[in-house]
Amino acid sequence: MIRFCRTSDVSDVDVIDMRFNARQPYCRLNFDYQHGQIPVPGLRGMYAESVTGILEGLRLVGPTGRPGKVNCGYFVGAGRPRPLKTGQWCSGYSYKGRAVNLAEARRLLIIPSYQWVLANKVQAVVAKISKLARVRAVGLYDGYGSADLHVDARLSAAAVLTAYLNGELRQLLQGLPIYEQ
Repeated sequence: MIRFCRTSDVSDVDVIDMRFNARQPYCRLNFDYQHGQIPVPGLRGMYAESVTGILEGLRLVGPTGRPGKVNCGYFVGAGRPRPLKTGQWCSGYSYKGRAVNLAEARRLLIIPSYQWVLANKVQAVVAKISKLARVRAVGLYDGYGSADLHVDARLSAAAVLTAYLNGELRQLLQGLPIYEQ
């Protein structure tokens, strides 16, 4: 059994810490980890180094009341937030040349990019967790508590990985609640 944990202090499962500063190899499961060569959804031939870099690079930031612009500089390096300066706002996220809201960005950018990372960059770590979960209960934790695509809080990589490993990713993508609040 694999469970999404909102805290690392859980007594009935072995908690795997996936935070950016966690020990190897589990820190590699974090959205911020710098893998390199991750295809950017909606931008043919473009690559980023982290999943967070994709979201932040495609974040449309500009002067208040005007359409924002992407910043491909965020595709380079470990994931980092793109701050809003005074007089700026986020008008959405770019996907195939159109602006999408945060929930759609998670559905179209974050989750597909993360699935690609799971299948192409960290297969051995994912297999290790799956094998461990066949023997005992495992919890995944990354310090972020949101498993809801529509909540304006950082989406948890641990929640997405839990859904992926439990075969519940389709429900998550549809915005259905899959974890107890």
